[in-house]
Amino acid sequence: MRSIFTSTACIEREQEAIINTKERVNEVKVALEDKLAKDVTVWHVAEVSSVTDYYIVASGTSGPHLKALLTGLQQHMKAKGEVAARTSGMADSGWVIIDFVDVVVHIFAPEEREYYNIEDLWVGAKVAE
Repeated sequence: MRSIFTSTACIEREQEAIINTKERVNEVKVALEDKLAKDVTVWHVAEVSSVTDYYIVASGTSGPHLKALLTGLQQHMKAKGEVAARTSGMADSGWVIIDFVDVVVHIFAPEEREYYNIEDLWVGAKVAE
């Protein structure tokens, strides 16, 4: 676990994890691509972030598409026995964050992704294959 502020629930979730981190990354990518997410990028940030191991950034084309990406991701991961520790934002806002603790997913509308340009936060991070 990366944070000193780790809750008991997060520790229990990690101990009960059904799939490992790399499998979780792959399953997130599959779920997003199944719903036609655009520009899916996976960043391995473990060496430059104390928050998580991977950030996945994807874009939707509209509010309804962001909602479909979020719902599809949640359903796909639930079928794999994985439930997000938390979800923040709403599809209509143009930015949704889904936190699986070791994998954090950002789903953006194109305008918000360009405006916030969060990829620049991870200078030194590697784009994962």
